[in-house]
Amino acid sequence: RRASFRAVLSSCRRVTICDRREEAAYAATATGGRDSRAELSSAQHKQKPDTPHEALRMGCIQSKPSVPTVESIIADVHSHKGATLDLSSAPATADAPAGKLKELDLALDNGKVPDSAWACVSATSLSLKANGLPALSPKIAQLSNLRTLDVSENALSALPEGLGALEALETLDCSENHLEKLPDGLASLKKLRCVLAYVNGLKALPEGLGAGNALVELNVYNNKLTKLPVSLKDAAALERVNLGSNKLKTLPSLDQWTNVEEL
Repeated sequence: RRASFRAVLSSCRRVTICDRREEAAYAATATGGRDSRAELSSAQHKQKPDTPHEALRMGCIQSKPSVPTVESIIADVHSHKGATLDLSSAPATADAPAGKLKELDLALDNGKVPDSAWACVSATSLSLKANGLPALSPKIAQLSNLRTLDVSENALSALPEGLGALEALETLDCSENHLEKLPDGLASLKKLRCVLAYVNGLKALPEGLGAGNALVELNVYNNKLTKLPVSLKDAAALERVNLGSNKLKTLPSLDQWTNVEEL
């Protein structure tokens, strides 16, 4: 019996000792956890950014989207080989939305088109409308794929002769400027379908205009024309013609203008 009792007592002592050891280990772990959390909190506090730049580097704040500029618009068209380069400052109308520069509240520096624009050789449409441009760079001849060119509502007194090299050109809008003549090379552009040159100071039109073109529309309203080139009589594809508010004294034969709907 004594041996049995001693065995039971010894067993109880071992259990008690084990329980106390486990409690001590748990207490140490709990204390260590609090210390670890304190150390982590201290480390995080030390890692707080001192400046906005440091905060951006550490990923604490997100970078703001870049603000569009004229150069970035051009760069986007150039890098993506875009077809439309819109550098128009024209406000929205009932017929058309606002130009890109107007929409973004941007403007050309010193009324000059950046040279980078002339590298957008993939462009088939270029609008420089309503920018107050006093001149147009001859480098525009580099845009050999242009089909539509809008330089209306500027302050141009002349257009570069290089326009005659734009063999793909179909539409030219140079209305509301100060032009006294159009480049002679326009007469040789076989794909030219539309010439809008109203409200200028044109005294003559290029000789040969109409004969070698596919002209469908010609608007030279409100200029200073006293005569029209004889070649216009061969513009058999013409459908819309506006010759009003000029000083015309004679007209070429209109026998071949059988498709004209508006005159």
